[in-house]
Amino acid sequence: MDAHVEAYGPHAMAERDLCIAVGEDLERHYPGHPWMVGADLNAGTVAIRLGYDLPPSMAPMGYLLHIATLLAPGGHQRVMRAGGEWLERLGLPRGSAAPEAAARAGENGLNIDASVLKSRH
Repeated sequence: MDAHVEAYGPHAMAERDLCIAVGEDLERHYPGHPWMVGADLNAGTVAIRLGYDLPPSMAPMGYLLHIATLLAPGGHQRVMRAGGEWLERLGLPRGSAAPEAAARAGENGLNIDASVLKSRH
C-alpha cells in the first residue's frame, strides 16, 4: 500500500486501519498516485488528499468523507468516486498516474465549479 497514512489520538490504531483500507481502495482504482489519507474517529471523518506538489493555497485541500457512509453498503464505491472526483478537480484523468501527473496537478489548479468536497451523508 503506497498511500501516506495520518492517524492520531487515542484511536490511532483503528484510525490507521481505516486509512490503510481507504488507501488500498484508492490505489486499486487509481494506482501510482500519491494518496494521503487521514482519519479522525472522534469527528467521524476520513480526509483524502493527493501528495503532489501543489500551490500553497491548494495544499491543505482534500475530499472529506464521513466514516458512517464508508461503513455502510457501497462504501468502496464512495471511496472510488471521491478519489476520481479529486483527480478530476486537479485536471487529472481518472485511472493510473501518468509520468506527467505531478506537473499537471500543480499547473491545472483546482476546479471547484459546482462541487461540494464532502460526502452527502
